[in-house]
Amino acid sequence: MRESLRTGRRASKIGLENLVCRTRPGYRAYLRLKHGASTPKERPIAPWQNTTLKSRPDVEQALALVRKLGLVDHADLPKNWDALAALAVVLDHTDPSSAVMDAGAEYYSSLLPSLFLYGYQNLVGINREFLTESEIRSALELSGRYGFELTGPVDLIAQEKAVRWEGVDLEFTYVTFCLRKTNVGDVSEGTYSLDAQMVYRPTQFSSYVDEEISSNCSEN
Repeated sequence: MRESLRTGRRASKIGLENLVCRTRPGYRAYLRLKHGASTPKERPIAPWQNTTLKSRPDVEQALALVRKLGLVDHADLPKNWDALAALAVVLDHTDPSSAVMDAGAEYYSSLLPSLFLYGYQNLVGINREFLTESEIRSALELSGRYGFELTGPVDLIAQEKAVRWEGVDLEFTYVTFCLRKTNVGDVSEGTYSLDAQMVYRPTQFSSYVDEEISSNCSEN
């Protein structure tokens, strides 16, 4: 009985949130109430683009900047690092009329909501899985054949495993890189960001990202 009541309350809360998020003013109010987010007065400076999370102090630096700018923060603190990097590169290479796809999104991700605060509306979130460094490099090569290019050289080296997943006793780090659509013949020009969790093993450099397409509380 209690579980049914909790389930009903949870469903009612989600339904209310979805209703509020159907309009731009409603979604902006939702972000303000849930995350303390507001319209940013300046852009982030995040020079750690197309690289791995090198060390734990980098996480603290990114979180401090997210809070200073009034952006949407991520409950998983290290994720603020790669979200901020992706946000900075998208803002540097596009304008609010551009199409942006986050290829490492979840419903709780912060990149697309933060872009919304900067006036972006054509936003899409999906989630892809890459298992090894060679597969990531193969994906980048394949992307190049379809008119995508990296916004800068990619660095897959990390100084330490800066993140720990207590539930499965796993230590790993993140990698983030951004692709820009340069061939506009088939798809509208835009920027696409990917973030993944990378873990070092003796024989391979692996990443763990959920395969499912994710949804996000978004505005129409």
